[in-house]
Amino acid sequence: MGTTPLHWALNCGNKKVAEILLRRGAAINLADQNGWTPLHFFGTNFSYHNLMKILFEIHNKKHQPVHLDAKNKKGDTPLHLALSSDNKKAVELLLRNGADPNLADADGSTSLHLIYERNEDDDLVEIFFKTIDAKHRPVHIDARDKSGRTPLQLAVSNLLPHVVDVLLQHGADLSNFSFPNESYFGEKFDTKNDSLDYILELASRVLTIVESLEIRGYELNRNEILTIMKYFTKHKLTDNSGLDEFWHSNEGVLSKAKKILLNPSMSLYELIRSKNKL
Repeated sequence: MGTTPLHWALNCGNKKVAEILLRRGAAINLADQNGWTPLHFFGTNFSYHNLMKILFEIHNKKHQPVHLDAKNKKGDTPLHLALSSDNKKAVELLLRNGADPNLADADGSTSLHLIYERNEDDDLVEIFFKTIDAKHRPVHIDARDKSGRTPLQLAVSNLLPHVVDVLLQHGADLSNFSFPNESYFGEKFDTKNDSLDYILELASRVLTIVESLEIRGYELNRNEILTIMKYFTKHKLTDNSGLDEFWHSNEGVLSKAKKILLNPSMSLYELIRSKNKL
């Protein structure tokens, strides 16, 4: 292992030299002292998209193997790095060319875990599944990381309603699902931010997720309801001050809270208003 001219060019951001080296047959599977191959660099740098396309075009024409799933010394594949960097074009290219979506990193996180560890409730998960489905590749949708958490648990805990819904549509198993406990539910969100828009966004995300789970037959138990209540309390959603104004100025959130039944005679909204601590 050692730094090749191609590694040097990529590390310095010299795309012109890197392209010349690729076209002249530079070895693309060699790793540097940190275990990084050129694909690892491509995964983390948005501006290297065309270089990655060139690499695959050249090696597909020559029928030369590319070590798509090589791990660096930290246990990350190029796909892991692309996902963690939100590099959607690199993710799509790597998957389309055969990168394994089920490999785990040093923390036991698969590609799906990495998608749901993000704070972005965007279309990356759709790009992932669309590309995987086109390749007819199986995905371990309920894989557990070293903390025993599934992608669905991470998506719920990080308040990502859109990606939760996509994961459920693709068959995530609710029969063995446990709602995240208070130690990590919503932990990435700032409790010091008390702006109305921010609190509204959090409330909407939580309620949309609960609604998605309930539509598919999941019933929150007492402890899980308490987790949500404590989270709302932490973000001042149960404070009397301004509470009526908050709920009644946000009909969408109010409607969701009223639809979520904790038992036949009480909705989540009624519980919050009563400040009943179960």
